[in-house]
Amino acid sequence: MNYRDQINALLDQQDAKGQSKYGHPLEQSTAAITERLYHLAEELVDGLRYTLWVIDKLERRLKMQVQVKLLNPNCRPYRKYIHDAGFDLRANIPAPIKLPPDGRVKIGAGVCMAIPPGYYGDIRGRSSLNVAGILCPGGTVDAGYTGEICVVLVNLSGEPYTVQPYERIAQLTITPIPEVELVEVDELAGSERGNQGFGSTGRV
Repeated sequence: MNYRDQINALLDQQDAKGQSKYGHPLEQSTAAITERLYHLAEELVDGLRYTLWVIDKLERRLKMQVQVKLLNPNCRPYRKYIHDAGFDLRANIPAPIKLPPDGRVKIGAGVCMAIPPGYYGDIRGRSSLNVAGILCPGGTVDAGYTGEICVVLVNLSGEPYTVQPYERIAQLTITPIPEVELVEVDELAGSERGNQGFGSTGRV
């Protein structure tokens, strides 16, 4: 019997008692009904608390944990919003680095990670730097690599750019790897596109 049925049954019971004894439904029974409703409310709250506790435990069990070693406490991977895909990586440099036009530089991110097997770290550029012409060509952090993560920046802005210490220079996503088996064949299955490569689809 659910809570609504229990309340309705209690009201019917008290109504019958009040009608037979006093001639008026629910007379002299308000206190008893109120007390019972309080008990039912407490049971409902306890049930909700338990449900939330179970949900929290399930979320913690499903959440993947990645071990992180900080080489510099100022370079903790940063994710502003909980649902953001990537963790921002910072420049682990003691002083500013000037990056000339068309120049490139490799910068340590001040962090090491033990990415679990079946996943890899995908290094991507930050949109704000991309718009400014400071590009990160990307990179892959394999699960077996536990050294310092590094980022490559290329200056295509046409103007000198100065990388500041602990500036957020790239982002890292933890990406699953599907199990793939390469099968050697003499001929590939045909497709509509075939061997049409760069520029074959046009510009518009």
